[in-house]
Amino acid sequence: MRRCLRLTDIFGTAVCRDERGLIKELLDRTSSAFCLWIGEGDLFVSSLILSKVSRELIDREASILIDELCHKHGMQYEPSFLDVDIDERNEFLSETIEPIWKEVVPAITSEGCIGGYLICSFEPRRECGDFLQDIGKALSISISMRKLDIRLDRASDRFLQIAELGSIFVSVGETLETESRILELALSASGADTGAIVRMISDSDIKYVGISESILSTIQFKDKTKLIDRLLEQKKSLILVQDELDRKLEIESTPFVIQTLLSFPLSFEEKYYGSLVVFNAKESFVKEASFIAMMETFSRLAGAVLTAQERHAERIENEKLEKEINAARAIQTSLIPKSFPNTEGVKISGLWKPSRSVGGDYYDAFQLSDRALGVMIADVSGKGIPAGLLMALSRTYLKVIGIDHKYFPSDTMTRLNLYLCDEMATNKFITANYLTIDMAKRKMRLANAGHLSPILVDRSGSARLISPEFGGLPLGVDIGEKYDEIVMEIESGTMIILYTDGLIEARNENNDLLGIENVLKFIEDFRKDEQSEILEYLWNKTLEFAGEPDDDWTCIAIKFE
Repeated sequence: MRRCLRLTDIFGTAVCRDERGLIKELLDRTSSAFCLWIGEGDLFVSSLILSKVSRELIDREASILIDELCHKHGMQYEPSFLDVDIDERNEFLSETIEPIWKEVVPAITSEGCIGGYLICSFEPRRECGDFLQDIGKALSISISMRKLDIRLDRASDRFLQIAELGSIFVSVGETLETESRILELALSASGADTGAIVRMISDSDIKYVGISESILSTIQFKDKTKLIDRLLEQKKSLILVQDELDRKLEIESTPFVIQTLLSFPLSFEEKYYGSLVVFNAKESFVKEASFIAMMETFSRLAGAVLTAQERHAERIENEKLEKEINAARAIQTSLIPKSFPNTEGVKISGLWKPSRSVGGDYYDAFQLSDRALGVMIADVSGKGIPAGLLMALSRTYLKVIGIDHKYFPSDTMTRLNLYLCDEMATNKFITANYLTIDMAKRKMRLANAGHLSPILVDRSGSARLISPEFGGLPLGVDIGEKYDEIVMEIESGTMIILYTDGLIEARNENNDLLGIENVLKFIEDFRKDEQSEILEYLWNKTLEFAGEPDDDWTCIAIKFE
């Protein structure tokens, strides 16, 4: 297997800055005639020509290089006029000989295309693996370094140290650094002996990096104010040199000799993190206004790093949460049936409208015999993958136990609860309605585990709750729970509606609940026969009342013919 190497392993850091050396290595390795290259901001195309060629060929290929980099690879910079830097010692042919092969390789960084090169050869192409691309990457490093050099050259002497300090941050790379790294850089920039970052996480949680709290807490001013309190409260720099220290500090309280004390707030935009304090910075530095300006700039940079660190952590957490939500949604979606069993005399339809956050609603219907069905609607506590796994577990158990106990939902729910209590965490539970429909005997049996009472719609269209007070504990709460059941005669033209709390607990902009009374009124106002339409009707009424609900909206309609 090919060993992965960094570019500096292949070429060395110094070589990456020697562009002509890189190109010479490229031409030698590939037996090529010449190479042209350019980077963003260059006033001309550089060249290295090892064979006699025509000047016309050089100019033509330079134009091709610029065109491909700008229009194919997206380089933002295009020279205002084409000029090729050519060694005066090169001799040219009067006639153009076409190369056997050529290739344009872009120099790509995180910013996009910042340059590239074109290589031409009159020899058959050699197998060189990823070498051409490796040269492109090395060239991108060199071009990036040249761009950075230009920026630094343009900086004034006053901010030279700030630029150097910035280059330290750049050298760290994109990995977000901890407070320890910030303190290390501050001590290096100031020449201080020691220091600390005192960061307020919350009113009761103070974080110390560097000098410990036990040492810092002993340092106080002559007005009895502790240094720690000043560091947490101040929103501006504190600069104390020897004379001021003697006047303001309780020398006896200090556990070590303090010759200078510098403190700077760590903040970015509106966020205040705490303070950076360094002791015994070089006194010659402290007397320079440019040094203080540099340290204040450093503290702002440090505040930006801390902000970036927080945002990066939030981004990682959000990405993790999004993946979990997507996985949970996939589980939930897979558990919602796309169709229902076809049983004479019964029509079942369901409507599930998932919320923006993953809820725990699901429903199912399955055949118990040729003329009998089992139907469940449930709401699993919690959200995310754990809720999704509980859905899958309870659904699997239900089908096995339900088919075993056939027409008796009380026995099915009691056994299901027994199994789930062994599997579920103590803070998890499932509310559910489970009913069996026996069309041969035209009987329906209902067991309720802490769920909302089903709605019965009679032939006249009148709607009522089947039994508001009936029901046992949610599944998974008490392993010894025994469930009862209600037995009802099935009458033609009637309908049963099962639902979860997403229907009745939808809230409008005034925080008013939709409520069961409104739902019953909506149903009575509905006069059509197709049960699938009544679910869409109820969904639209919910939207009219509350807009998109914050919880899953789930309903099943069972119409008896």
